[in-house]
Amino acid sequence: MLRRTKIITGSSLAAVAAVGVGVPAYASSASTTQSSAAQSTRHHQHKGHRDRLHELGLTRAAIAKDAGTDVAGLKAGRKAGESLVQIAARHHVSRATLLSRLDATADARVTKLLNTKLPVRKTGKHPATRAWARHHGLGGAYKNVAATLKLSPQTLSADLKKGETLQQIATAQHVSTATLTAVIDKDVNAAIAKAADRVPHSHAGKRTTSATS
Repeated sequence: MLRRTKIITGSSLAAVAAVGVGVPAYASSASTTQSSAAQSTRHHQHKGHRDRLHELGLTRAAIAKDAGTDVAGLKAGRKAGESLVQIAARHHVSRATLLSRLDATADARVTKLLNTKLPVRKTGKHPATRAWARHHGLGGAYKNVAATLKLSPQTLSADLKKGETLQQIATAQHVSTATLTAVIDKDVNAAIAKAADRVPHSHAGKRTTSATS
């Protein structure tokens, strides 16, 4: 089925605004400080462990295996303030090998996603397409995917809500799977490299200082 090609304009490429996370208030200022500190610590530890990797289908078990260790070893290394690259190096896995392994795992998820339809909720409505794409690791590449398909992000979202898969849309737009995958892979590879090199924040020193002051 042929579809009318729509040209991307500058206004169509506006950036997606970040969503903030609310923190509950407490009656006691002391309990508020302690609760906020605990939440901040858990947030950074969680983010330090996974970054965007969980969106790419990379579980802790998969990451640990690719780094040449197990989940316990991964947690210990991250708690000690090591990046995934540093953890892998201690287990005689080079940075190049680590990135290659992580990318291969992520690629399998991307391939599956190309033929996955936008889900329908019990209410009969679809989730927001940008949120769905971000959840599956396509958040950073969504605009580029739309541009590659010669569609605006809005038109791409509308087509996905009609029940079409990315693969079906690409076929209708005469865009090869290899071309579409290459665009997604570029963003995925960048996200993996950034996460692998990232050193987790340490709050141990800050907590100790606060306790003794």
